[in-house]
Amino acid sequence: MMEERMGNCWSYTKDQFDNLEKHTQSGIEFVERYSKFVKERSEIEISYAKQIRNLSKKYQPKKNSREEEENKYTSCRAFLSTLNELNDYAGQHEVIAENLTSQIITELSRYLTELKAERKSHFHDGRKAQQQIESSWKLLEASKRRFERDCKEADRAQQYFERMDADINVTKADVEKVCPVIALLLTPNQSQASAL
Repeated sequence: MMEERMGNCWSYTKDQFDNLEKHTQSGIEFVERYSKFVKERSEIEISYAKQIRNLSKKYQPKKNSREEEENKYTSCRAFLSTLNELNDYAGQHEVIAENLTSQIITELSRYLTELKAERKSHFHDGRKAQQQIESSWKLLEASKRRFERDCKEADRAQQYFERMDADINVTKADVEKVCPVIALLLTPNQSQASAL
């Protein structure tokens, strides 16, 4: 309703809060989705490291004399070396999970909190400005109507004054009594015209 009265120029300059709100919300949702992905990946890394470590422990040779003799053979030592490497591999996955949690997830959570707060603040300020614009337009519209009404009134008074001024039966004092403001406004003009 207000936009119709303001004309086409308003449609080009109007702030696009709805589009901006959708765009920023989709950005926040993306960061939340990515954060969730990193959390799940960290959990998978921890679970994978635990499973690998359990597998390594399960096949570690027990400490008895018979198996110690068997471990002297090259194939047994290679298998034992593979189990140790597997244990180290599990440790690397634990480090990856810790880094994901401590560096990426923490930073993303902080960043997401800042984004939401900043977005809320900006939209609050924007809506406040939008309300001020709306109230200014309403005031402008009211002033326009009042100006148009006053112009019509002034035109009617001018016409009435001219009719009375043109009437030969009405004295100048009667005209000034009926229309004192217009008489005052026109008197200097008439005196200037007679001086010319």
